[in-house]
Formats: sequence, structure tokens, C-alpha cells
Amino acid sequence: MQYTVHAHPKSKQPRILERAPGVFDIYVAEVPDNGKANEAILRDLAGYLDVAPSRLVLKRGHTSRIKIIQVL
Repeated sequence: MQYTVHAHPKSKQPRILERAPGVFDIYVAEVPDNGKANEAILRDLAGYLDVAPSRLVLKRGHTSRIKIIQVL
């Protein structure tokens, strides 16, 4: 299963909004520096989907706000 994520780093209020099935807005407090925001997004999405963070893989968008994340 693949998910499309629109990332919002440096947010004051971290949260996850599901805009449509498989499409999320994820707000994280971490800065987009050295992959910190990406790690937080994967961690938060894993918690939301109730899967282990190690099962999520960032397929596209390592430096973009639009990301494709796959569940293994």
C-alpha cells in the first residue's frame, strides 16, 4: 500500500489529517535538516496506521514536501 503525504515541518501543533483515503497532511515540529522531519513523519504515520516504523519506506520526496511512503 502506498500513501501520499504532504509534509508540514516546523509546525507548532503536530498532527495528522487524512484528506482522502491514502492522502495525508502531516504536521511535525522537527526541522527539515538531516532527515529529522522525514523520520518524524515516518514515526507519526506508523503510529497512526498502527504498524512498526521499520515497515514504512520513503519511496519518493526525500527533499520535497510531497512524499510517497510505502508499507512493506
